[in-house]
Amino acid sequence: MFSLVFNQEPNFVFSVVLVLAAISMLSGVLGAASQYEFRRILAFHSVSQVGYMLMGFAVSMLALAAGNRETATLALAGTIYFMFHHAIVKMNLFLISGIVLKLRGTTHLKKLGGLFSADAPLSTLFFVTSMALAGIPILSGFWAKLALVKAGLAAGQYLVIGVSLFVSVLTLFSMVKIWAEAFWKEAPRRRAGSARLRLRHGGWV
Repeated sequence: MFSLVFNQEPNFVFSVVLVLAAISMLSGVLGAASQYEFRRILAFHSVSQVGYMLMGFAVSMLALAAGNRETATLALAGTIYFMFHHAIVKMNLFLISGIVLKLRGTTHLKKLGGLFSADAPLSTLFFVTSMALAGIPILSGFWAKLALVKAGLAAGQYLVIGVSLFVSVLTLFSMVKIWAEAFWKEAPRRRAGSARLRLRHGGWV
C-alpha cells in the first residue's frame, strides 16, 4: 500500500520496511525482557511479532522485484502462516494470564509462584504455547520462523535474519522468565495454602 501511494523504487521502499521490521522486533523484545508483569510482557511481544510479519512481507516484495518468485512465495506463505500462528498462540497466552489474574489477583511475576504444583494442566498449556511463541521445534512458531528465515537467506537479507534469530533467543528468555517466576518457583507463603483449591475450582472455567 505504501508503494502504491508514494510510488518510489520498490527496493528502496521495502528496504525501509525491513529496517522498520528490525526496529519493531528489537524494541518489542527488549521491552518484554525488562518487564516483570505477565500481560505487559505479552503485549511487548506483540510488537516484536508484528516485526516478523513486516519482515516477511518486505522480503517477499523485494524477492518479487528481483524476479525471484519462488522466494517471494515462500516469504509470503510464511508471513500468512505466522499471522495465524501468532493469533492463536497469543490469544491462549492472554487467556492464561487472565485466569492467573482472576485466581491470584495479580499478574506481577514477583508476587506469583506455585502454579505448576497447583494446576499442572494449566501450566502445561502455558509451557507449550510459550515455547511455540519462541519458535521451539516442532511447534507452530518454529515452522513459521523457519519459512521466513529460509526466504530471507535466499533473498540475501542476512542482517535482518540475524536480528530475527537474536530476537527469538530473547523471546525464549522472556517465556522462561514467566515460567520460572509464575509457575515453577514456590508460591509466596501467604498464598501457598489456598492456591491448589482456588485453581481447581476456577482454572478451567
